[in-house]
Amino acid sequence: MVKIMLASHGNLAAGMLSSAEMVFGKQDNVSVICAYVDGEDDVSTRIKGFIDSIAPDDSWIIFTDLFGGSVNNEFMKYISNPQIRLIAGMNLALVITAMSIAEMKNDAAEVEEELLGIADSVINFCSRTGIDSLEDDEF
Repeated sequence: MVKIMLASHGNLAAGMLSSAEMVFGKQDNVSVICAYVDGEDDVSTRIKGFIDSIAPDDSWIIFTDLFGGSVNNEFMKYISNPQIRLIAGMNLALVITAMSIAEMKNDAAEVEEELLGIADSVINFCSRTGIDSLEDDEF
């Protein structure tokens, strides 16, 4: 089974997991790193500790909140590790979809490939869609 890491500035990652667990129930294969909370300011040590703890048969999808942010940049140092796939710009729809797919896969690269195919459908610019184009059954 593929494991998932949610990592963010502040408590976003923990909130994301809490919301996802409302849909899926308790998720033992999902971990979080909430950076820069409770006076902690060295995210590099925590991320290195996580990377060093990856077992040889583990496969991880890592979601970060912001491309180019310090959390994402720290994970970028390990991007050559074949056991991880790094995705920046996490949102709840993408995380829930990943959890669903990950239950059926043994390799993070396979999950990443499926997410790539649906990524553009999890963000909708509703104000551009127009209210007249929506059907009542879409809500």
